[in-house]
Amino acid sequence: MHNRPNLRNQIIIGLSIYSLILTLIVGLHGYIVNENIEKLVWKTVLDVEFDYIKKRLDKDPDFSASVKDSFYWYDEKNTGKVPKAFFALNAGIHDEIDYDNKKFVVMVEEKPYKQILAMDITHIETYESMLLASTFVFTLIVVFLMAITAYWALGRLINPILQIAKDISKLPPNGVGNKIQLEKSVPYESFLISDALNQYMDRIQQYMHREKKFINTASHELRTPISVISGAMEVALNHPDTAPSLIPHLQRAARVSHEMEELLALLLTLARDKDRLQRISEVIDLRSELPNIIENHLFLCSGKKLSIENQVTSTLLVSAPAQVLRIAIGNLVRNAIENSDHGIIQIYAENQTLFISDPGQDMDTAELRDFYTRLAQSGQQGFGGIGIDLILRLCEHFEWQLQFKPAHEKGTIVMLSFT
Repeated sequence: MHNRPNLRNQIIIGLSIYSLILTLIVGLHGYIVNENIEKLVWKTVLDVEFDYIKKRLDKDPDFSASVKDSFYWYDEKNTGKVPKAFFALNAGIHDEIDYDNKKFVVMVEEKPYKQILAMDITHIETYESMLLASTFVFTLIVVFLMAITAYWALGRLINPILQIAKDISKLPPNGVGNKIQLEKSVPYESFLISDALNQYMDRIQQYMHREKKFINTASHELRTPISVISGAMEVALNHPDTAPSLIPHLQRAARVSHEMEELLALLLTLARDKDRLQRISEVIDLRSELPNIIENHLFLCSGKKLSIENQVTSTLLVSAPAQVLRIAIGNLVRNAIENSDHGIIQIYAENQTLFISDPGQDMDTAELRDFYTRLAQSGQQGFGGIGIDLILRLCEHFEWQLQFKPAHEKGTIVMLSFT
Protein backbone atom coordinates (compact mmCIF):
# COMPACT_ATOMS: atom_id res chain seq x y z
CA MET A 1 0.00 0.00 0.00
CA HIS A 2 1.39 3.36 -0.99
CA ASN A 3 1.97 6.12 1.58
CA ARG A 4 1.28 9.06 -0.68
CA PRO A 5 -1.10 11.72 0.65
CA ASN A 6 -4.68 11.80 -0.60
CA LEU A 7 -5.38 14.88 -2.72
CA ARG A 8 -9.02 15.12 -1.70
CA ASN A 9 -8.19 14.93 2.01
CA GLN A 10 -5.43 17.51 1.60
CA ILE A 11 -7.83 19.95 -0.10
CA ILE A 12 -10.55 19.40 2.53
CA ILE A 13 -8.12 19.82 5.44
CA GLY A 14 -6.52 22.89 3.85
CA LEU A 15 -9.89 24.46 3.09
CA SER A 16 -11.16 23.79 6.63
CA ILE A 17 -7.99 25.23 8.21
CA TYR A 18 -8.20 28.27 5.93
CA SER A 19 -11.86 28.81 6.87
CA LEU A 20 -11.13 28.51 10.59
CA ILE A 21 -8.17 30.90 10.38
CA LEU A 22 -10.21 33.37 8.34
CA THR A 23 -13.06 33.11 10.84
CA LEU A 24 -10.65 33.60 13.75
CA ILE A 25 -9.12 36.70 12.13
CA VAL A 26 -12.51 38.20 11.28
CA GLY A 27 -13.85 37.32 14.72
CA LEU A 28 -10.82 38.83 16.45
CA HIS A 29 -11.14 41.97 14.39
CA GLY A 30 -14.85 42.15 15.24
CA TYR A 31 -14.11 41.63 18.91
CA ILE A 32 -11.54 44.46 18.96
CA VAL A 33 -13.90 46.79 17.12
CA ASN A 34 -16.77 45.80 19.43
CA GLU A 35 -14.69 46.48 22.54
CA ASN A 36 -13.66 49.91 21.31
CA ILE A 37 -17.22 50.84 20.37
CA GLU A 38 -18.44 49.44 23.66
CA LYS A 39 -16.02 51.68 25.58
CA LEU A 40 -17.22 54.72 23.64
CA VAL A 41 -20.85 53.82 24.37
CA TRP A 42 -20.18 53.24 28.07
CA LYS A 43 -18.26 56.52 28.30
CA THR A 44 -21.10 58.45 26.62
CA VAL A 45 -23.82 56.87 28.72
CA LEU A 46 -21.94 57.21 31.99
CA ASP A 47 -20.84 60.79 31.24
CA VAL A 48 -24.44 61.83 30.66
CA GLU A 49 -25.68 60.07 33.77
CA PHE A 50 -22.72 61.25 35.84
CA ASP A 51 -23.38 64.89 34.92
CA TYR A 52 -27.07 64.50 35.62
CA ILE A 53 -26.50 63.08 39.10
CA LYS A 54 -23.90 65.73 39.96
CA LYS A 55 -26.25 68.54 38.92
CA ARG A 56 -29.05 67.10 41.00
CA LEU A 57 -26.76 66.76 43.98
CA ASP A 58 -25.60 70.37 43.57
CA LYS A 59 -29.21 71.55 43.69
CA ASP A 60 -30.39 69.06 46.25
CA PRO A 61 -27.71 67.57 48.56
CA ASP A 62 -30.34 65.23 49.96
CA PHE A 63 -31.04 63.72 46.54
CA SER A 64 -30.97 59.92 46.75
CA ALA A 65 -28.89 58.63 43.82
CA SER A 66 -28.29 55.16 45.10
CA VAL A 67 -30.35 53.32 42.50
CA LYS A 68 -31.77 54.48 39.19
CA ASP A 69 -32.43 52.13 36.28
CA SER A 70 -29.51 49.79 37.13
CA PHE A 71 -27.23 52.76 37.97
CA TYR A 72 -25.48 52.85 41.35
CA TRP A 73 -23.92 55.99 42.83
CA TYR A 74 -21.22 56.03 45.44
CA ASP A 75 -18.96 58.77 46.80
CA GLU A 76 -16.11 59.10 49.24
CA LYS A 77 -18.37 60.78 51.85
CA ASN A 78 -20.10 57.47 52.37
CA THR A 79 -17.11 55.11 52.17
CA GLY A 80 -18.89 52.54 54.27
CA LYS A 81 -21.36 51.98 51.49
CA VAL A 82 -18.79 51.82 48.66
CA PRO A 83 -17.97 48.23 47.64
CA LYS A 84 -14.29 47.40 47.91
CA ALA A 85 -14.25 46.20 44.28
CA PHE A 86 -15.26 49.72 43.17
CA PHE A 87 -13.37 51.82 45.74
CA ALA A 88 -10.02 50.28 44.74
CA LEU A 89 -10.39 51.45 41.14
CA ASN A 90 -8.49 54.40 39.72
CA ALA A 91 -10.05 57.29 37.87
CA GLY A 92 -11.52 56.32 34.49
CA ILE A 93 -13.92 53.78 33.02
CA HIS A 94 -13.60 50.12 33.96
CA ASP A 95 -15.52 47.41 32.12
CA GLU A 96 -16.69 43.97 33.30
CA ILE A 97 -16.08 44.44 37.03
CA ASP A 98 -17.40 41.48 39.05
CA TYR A 99 -19.42 42.30 42.15
CA ASP A 100 -22.21 40.42 43.90
CA ASN A 101 -22.35 37.82 41.07
CA LYS A 102 -23.01 40.57 38.56
CA LYS A 103 -21.09 42.44 35.88
CA PHE A 104 -20.64 46.20 36.12
CA VAL A 105 -19.14 49.01 34.11
CA VAL A 106 -17.77 51.59 36.51
CA MET A 107 -16.85 55.26 36.06
CA VAL A 108 -14.57 56.80 38.72
CA GLU A 109 -13.70 60.48 39.27
CA GLU A 110 -11.39 61.74 42.03
CA LYS A 111 -12.04 65.54 41.94
CA PRO A 112 -12.70 67.02 44.41
CA TYR A 113 -13.15 63.58 46.03
CA LYS A 114 -13.72 60.05 44.69
CA GLN A 115 -17.12 59.67 43.09
CA ILE A 116 -18.23 56.38 41.55
CA LEU A 117 -21.04 55.57 39.10
CA ALA A 118 -21.65 51.85 38.38
CA MET A 119 -24.06 50.40 35.87
CA ASP A 120 -25.28 46.81 35.97
CA ILE A 121 -24.55 45.19 32.57
CA THR A 122 -25.09 41.57 33.58
CA HIS A 123 -27.91 40.99 31.08
CA ILE A 124 -25.89 42.64 28.31
CA GLU A 125 -22.80 40.47 29.00
CA THR A 126 -25.00 37.37 29.19
CA TYR A 127 -26.51 38.19 25.81
CA GLU A 128 -23.05 38.91 24.41
CA SER A 129 -21.74 35.54 25.65
CA MET A 130 -24.75 33.76 24.12
CA LEU A 131 -24.21 35.60 20.86
CA LEU A 132 -20.50 34.67 20.86
CA ALA A 133 -21.28 31.00 21.58
CA SER A 134 -23.96 30.86 18.89
CA THR A 135 -21.57 32.50 16.41
CA PHE A 136 -18.88 29.92 17.22
CA VAL A 137 -21.31 27.02 16.82
CA PHE A 138 -22.70 28.50 13.61
CA THR A 139 -19.13 28.89 12.28
CA LEU A 140 -18.36 25.23 13.00
CA ILE A 141 -21.58 24.20 11.27
CA VAL A 142 -20.73 26.33 8.24
CA VAL A 143 -17.18 24.90 8.06
CA PHE A 144 -18.57 21.37 8.41
CA LEU A 145 -21.16 21.91 5.69
CA MET A 146 -18.55 23.53 3.48
CA ALA A 147 -16.21 20.54 4.00
CA ILE A 148 -19.01 18.11 3.09
CA THR A 149 -19.90 20.14 0.02
CA ALA A 150 -16.26 20.36 -1.04
CA TYR A 151 -15.80 16.62 -0.45
CA TRP A 152 -18.80 15.86 -2.64
CA ALA A 153 -17.69 18.31 -5.35
CA LEU A 154 -14.12 16.95 -5.34
CA GLY A 155 -15.54 13.44 -5.54
CA ARG A 156 -17.33 14.36 -8.75
CA LEU A 157 -14.00 15.48 -10.17
CA ILE A 158 -11.58 12.94 -8.68
CA ASN A 159 -13.67 9.73 -8.72
CA PRO A 160 -13.90 9.62 -12.54
CA ILE A 161 -10.13 10.16 -12.73
CA LEU A 162 -9.58 7.29 -10.27
CA GLN A 163 -11.92 5.14 -12.35
CA ILE A 164 -9.95 6.05 -15.47
CA ALA A 165 -6.73 5.00 -13.69
CA LYS A 166 -8.27 1.61 -12.78
CA ASP A 167 -9.49 1.10 -16.34
CA ILE A 168 -6.04 1.99 -17.73
CA SER A 169 -4.42 -0.70 -15.54
CA LYS A 170 -6.71 -3.28 -17.22
CA LEU A 171 -6.04 -2.18 -20.80
CA PRO A 172 -3.97 -4.56 -22.95
CA PRO A 173 -0.68 -3.22 -24.32
CA ASN A 174 -1.72 -3.82 -27.94
CA GLY A 175 -4.65 -1.41 -27.82
CA VAL A 176 -7.25 -4.14 -28.31
CA GLY A 177 -10.00 -4.27 -25.72
CA ASN A 178 -12.85 -2.34 -24.21
CA LYS A 179 -12.64 1.42 -24.33
CA ILE A 180 -12.84 3.58 -21.22
CA GLN A 181 -16.50 4.30 -20.52
CA LEU A 182 -17.69 7.06 -18.17
CA GLU A 183 -21.15 8.12 -17.12
CA LYS A 184 -22.70 11.11 -18.85
CA SER A 185 -22.89 13.00 -15.56
CA VAL A 186 -19.09 13.18 -15.11
CA PRO A 187 -17.39 16.59 -15.46
CA TYR A 188 -16.27 17.74 -18.88
CA GLU A 189 -12.59 17.59 -17.88
CA SER A 190 -12.82 13.88 -17.00
CA PHE A 191 -14.57 13.23 -20.29
CA LEU A 192 -11.72 14.95 -22.14
CA ILE A 193 -9.16 12.71 -20.40
CA SER A 194 -11.06 9.50 -21.17
CA ASP A 195 -11.71 10.54 -24.78
CA ALA A 196 -8.02 11.37 -25.30
CA LEU A 197 -7.01 7.97 -23.86
CA ASN A 198 -9.50 6.17 -26.11
CA GLN A 199 -8.12 7.96 -29.15
CA TYR A 200 -4.61 7.04 -28.02
CA MET A 201 -5.67 3.40 -27.73
CA ASP A 202 -7.02 3.57 -31.28
CA ARG A 203 -3.68 4.90 -32.53
CA ILE A 204 -1.82 2.13 -30.66
CA GLN A 205 -4.11 -0.47 -32.22
CA GLN A 206 -3.56 0.98 -35.69
CA TYR A 207 0.20 1.05 -35.12
CA MET A 208 0.25 -2.56 -33.90
CA HIS A 209 -1.84 -3.60 -36.90
CA ARG A 210 0.56 -1.87 -39.31
CA GLU A 211 3.57 -3.41 -37.53
CA LYS A 212 2.15 -6.92 -37.68
CA LYS A 213 1.14 -6.46 -41.29
CA PHE A 214 4.63 -5.24 -42.18
CA ILE A 215 6.36 -8.10 -40.33
CA ASN A 216 4.00 -10.62 -41.90
CA THR A 217 4.54 -9.26 -45.40
CA ALA A 218 8.32 -8.90 -45.00
CA SER A 219 8.63 -12.40 -43.55
CA HIS A 220 6.67 -13.97 -46.40
CA GLU A 221 8.66 -12.01 -49.00
CA LEU A 222 11.97 -13.11 -47.47
CA ARG A 223 11.03 -16.73 -46.95
CA THR A 224 11.23 -17.70 -50.64
CA PRO A 225 14.73 -16.33 -51.38
CA ILE A 226 16.10 -17.73 -48.12
CA SER A 227 14.63 -21.13 -48.95
CA VAL A 228 16.28 -20.94 -52.36
CA ILE A 229 19.62 -20.06 -50.76
CA SER A 230 19.31 -22.91 -48.26
CA GLY A 231 18.51 -25.36 -51.04
CA ALA A 232 21.44 -24.15 -53.10
CA MET A 233 23.77 -24.52 -50.11
CA GLU A 234 22.58 -28.08 -49.54
CA VAL A 235 23.12 -28.97 -53.19
CA ALA A 236 26.58 -27.36 -53.19
CA LEU A 237 27.60 -29.21 -50.03
CA ASN A 238 26.54 -32.57 -51.45
CA HIS A 239 27.95 -31.98 -54.93
CA PRO A 240 31.02 -34.12 -55.69
CA ASP A 241 32.79 -31.31 -57.55
CA THR A 242 32.76 -28.98 -54.52
CA ALA A 243 36.30 -28.22 -53.43
CA PRO A 244 37.09 -29.23 -49.82
CA SER A 245 38.40 -25.73 -49.11
CA LEU A 246 34.93 -24.28 -49.85
CA ILE A 247 33.01 -26.64 -47.61
CA PRO A 248 33.58 -24.65 -44.33
CA HIS A 249 32.37 -21.49 -46.03
CA LEU A 250 29.32 -23.24 -47.49
CA GLN A 251 28.55 -24.75 -44.10
CA ARG A 252 28.76 -21.32 -42.54
CA ALA A 253 26.39 -19.90 -45.20
CA ALA A 254 24.00 -22.82 -44.60
CA ARG A 255 23.96 -22.15 -40.85
CA VAL A 256 23.29 -18.44 -41.40
CA SER A 257 20.46 -19.33 -43.79
CA HIS A 258 19.04 -21.67 -41.16
CA GLU A 259 19.23 -18.90 -38.56
CA MET A 260 17.43 -16.55 -40.93
CA GLU A 261 14.68 -19.14 -41.37
CA GLU A 262 14.35 -19.32 -37.58
CA LEU A 263 14.19 -15.54 -37.35
CA LEU A 264 11.46 -15.38 -39.99
CA ALA A 265 9.49 -18.09 -38.22
CA LEU A 266 9.78 -16.15 -34.96
CA LEU A 267 8.71 -12.87 -36.58
CA LEU A 268 5.70 -14.56 -38.15
CA THR A 269 4.81 -15.99 -34.75
CA LEU A 270 5.03 -12.58 -33.08
CA ALA A 271 2.89 -11.10 -35.86
CA ARG A 272 0.06 -13.58 -35.24
CA ASP A 273 -2.69 -13.06 -32.66
CA LYS A 274 -2.80 -15.32 -29.62
CA ASP A 275 -6.10 -16.84 -30.72
CA ARG A 276 -4.58 -17.84 -34.04
CA LEU A 277 -1.53 -19.27 -32.29
CA GLN A 278 -3.78 -21.41 -30.13
CA ARG A 279 -5.31 -22.93 -33.26
CA ILE A 280 -1.95 -23.90 -34.76
CA SER A 281 -0.37 -25.02 -31.47
CA GLU A 282 0.15 -28.67 -30.60
CA VAL A 283 1.03 -30.54 -27.43
CA ILE A 284 4.72 -31.42 -27.54
CA ASP A 285 6.71 -33.63 -25.19
CA LEU A 286 9.86 -31.63 -24.64
CA ARG A 287 11.69 -34.72 -23.38
CA SER A 288 11.63 -36.19 -26.90
CA GLU A 289 12.63 -32.89 -28.55
CA LEU A 290 15.66 -32.09 -26.41
CA PRO A 291 18.07 -34.71 -27.85
CA ASN A 292 17.63 -33.35 -31.40
CA ILE A 293 17.97 -29.74 -30.19
CA ILE A 294 21.19 -30.58 -28.32
CA GLU A 295 22.61 -32.53 -31.26
CA ASN A 296 21.98 -29.60 -33.63
CA HIS A 297 24.09 -27.34 -31.40
CA LEU A 298 26.95 -29.66 -30.52
CA PHE A 299 29.09 -28.18 -33.29
CA LEU A 300 29.26 -24.97 -31.23
CA CYS A 301 31.23 -26.88 -28.58
CA SER A 302 34.04 -27.49 -31.07
CA GLY A 303 37.36 -26.31 -29.66
CA LYS A 304 35.99 -26.20 -26.11
CA LYS A 305 36.28 -28.68 -23.27
CA LEU A 306 32.51 -28.49 -22.95
CA SER A 307 29.75 -31.09 -22.89
CA ILE A 308 25.97 -30.97 -22.59
CA GLU A 309 24.19 -33.25 -20.13
CA ASN A 310 20.47 -33.89 -20.69
CA GLN A 311 18.89 -34.80 -17.34
CA VAL A 312 15.25 -34.51 -18.45
CA THR A 313 13.86 -38.01 -17.94
CA SER A 314 10.19 -37.31 -17.24
CA THR A 315 7.44 -36.06 -19.54
CA LEU A 316 7.29 -32.29 -20.00
CA LEU A 317 4.26 -31.33 -22.10
CA VAL A 318 4.10 -27.88 -23.71
CA SER A 319 1.37 -26.44 -25.93
CA ALA A 320 3.00 -24.39 -28.70
CA PRO A 321 3.97 -24.55 -32.38
CA ALA A 322 6.75 -27.13 -32.65
CA GLN A 323 9.11 -24.94 -34.66
CA VAL A 324 8.72 -22.01 -32.25
CA LEU A 325 9.47 -24.21 -29.23
CA ARG A 326 12.59 -25.62 -30.91
CA ILE A 327 13.77 -22.10 -31.78
CA ALA A 328 13.30 -20.81 -28.24
CA ILE A 329 15.05 -23.69 -26.46
CA GLY A 330 17.72 -23.99 -29.15
CA ASN A 331 18.71 -20.38 -28.70
CA LEU A 332 18.86 -20.77 -24.93
CA VAL A 333 21.18 -23.76 -25.41
CA ARG A 334 23.24 -21.72 -27.88
CA ASN A 335 23.47 -18.89 -25.38
CA ALA A 336 24.69 -21.31 -22.66
CA ILE A 337 27.38 -22.66 -25.00
CA GLU A 338 28.56 -19.17 -25.94
CA ASN A 339 28.79 -18.20 -22.26
CA SER A 340 30.93 -21.23 -21.35
CA ASP A 341 34.41 -22.43 -22.26
CA HIS A 342 34.71 -25.76 -20.41
CA GLY A 343 32.72 -27.90 -18.05
CA ILE A 344 29.22 -29.35 -18.25
CA ILE A 345 25.98 -27.62 -19.32
CA GLN A 346 23.17 -29.28 -17.39
CA ILE A 347 19.60 -29.34 -18.67
CA TYR A 348 16.90 -30.54 -16.28
CA ALA A 349 13.21 -29.92 -15.51
CA GLU A 350 11.06 -29.46 -12.44
CA ASN A 351 7.35 -28.65 -12.21
CA GLN A 352 6.81 -27.49 -15.80
CA THR A 353 10.02 -25.46 -15.68
CA LEU A 354 13.08 -26.14 -17.82
CA PHE A 355 16.50 -25.31 -16.31
CA ILE A 356 19.68 -24.73 -18.34
CA SER A 357 22.75 -24.30 -16.15
CA ASP A 358 26.04 -23.30 -17.75
CA PRO A 359 29.46 -23.33 -15.97
CA GLY A 360 30.50 -19.90 -17.30
CA GLN A 361 33.81 -18.85 -18.83
CA ASP A 362 37.21 -19.31 -17.24
CA MET A 363 39.66 -18.68 -20.10
CA ASP A 364 42.63 -16.42 -19.91
CA THR A 365 43.43 -13.95 -22.69
CA ALA A 366 45.61 -16.38 -24.68
CA GLU A 367 43.00 -19.16 -24.55
CA LEU A 368 40.23 -16.83 -25.70
CA ARG A 369 42.44 -15.64 -28.62
CA ASP A 370 43.22 -19.22 -29.69
CA PHE A 371 39.56 -20.24 -29.40
CA TYR A 372 38.21 -17.46 -31.60
CA THR A 373 41.10 -18.00 -34.06
CA ARG A 374 40.05 -21.64 -34.48
CA LEU A 375 36.43 -20.55 -34.96
CA ALA A 376 37.46 -18.09 -37.68
CA GLN A 377 39.60 -20.69 -39.48
CA SER A 378 36.81 -23.30 -39.35
CA GLY A 379 34.17 -20.93 -40.71
CA GLN A 380 32.11 -21.08 -37.48
CA GLN A 381 32.64 -17.43 -36.54
CA GLY A 382 29.63 -15.21 -36.12
CA PHE A 383 27.02 -17.58 -34.68
CA GLY A 384 24.75 -15.66 -32.38
CA GLY A 385 21.21 -16.94 -32.77
CA ILE A 386 18.22 -14.62 -32.86
CA GLY A 387 19.02 -12.92 -29.57
CA ILE A 388 17.67 -13.00 -26.03
CA ASP A 389 15.53 -9.91 -26.64
CA LEU A 390 13.42 -11.69 -29.26
CA ILE A 391 13.25 -14.80 -27.08
CA LEU A 392 11.86 -12.63 -24.28
CA ARG A 393 9.28 -11.22 -26.70
CA LEU A 394 8.39 -14.75 -27.72
CA CYS A 395 7.98 -15.87 -24.10
CA GLU A 396 5.82 -12.85 -23.38
CA HIS A 397 3.68 -13.69 -26.42
CA PHE A 398 3.05 -17.22 -25.12
CA GLU A 399 2.86 -16.07 -21.47
CA TRP A 400 5.93 -18.09 -20.52
CA GLN A 401 8.26 -16.93 -17.76
CA LEU A 402 11.96 -16.59 -18.65
CA GLN A 403 14.36 -15.77 -15.82
CA PHE A 404 18.14 -15.67 -15.37
CA LYS A 405 20.00 -16.07 -12.10
CA PRO A 406 23.67 -16.63 -11.21
CA ALA A 407 24.76 -20.11 -10.19
CA HIS A 408 26.19 -20.77 -6.73
CA GLU A 409 29.85 -20.75 -7.78
CA LYS A 410 29.91 -19.28 -11.29
CA GLY A 411 27.91 -19.40 -14.47
CA THR A 412 24.23 -18.78 -15.11
CA ILE A 413 20.98 -20.70 -14.62
CA VAL A 414 18.22 -20.04 -17.16
CA MET A 415 14.67 -20.89 -16.02
CA LEU A 416 11.92 -21.21 -18.64
CA SER A 417 8.55 -21.83 -16.99
CA PHE A 418 5.63 -22.99 -19.15
CA THR A 419 2.94 -22.60 -16.47
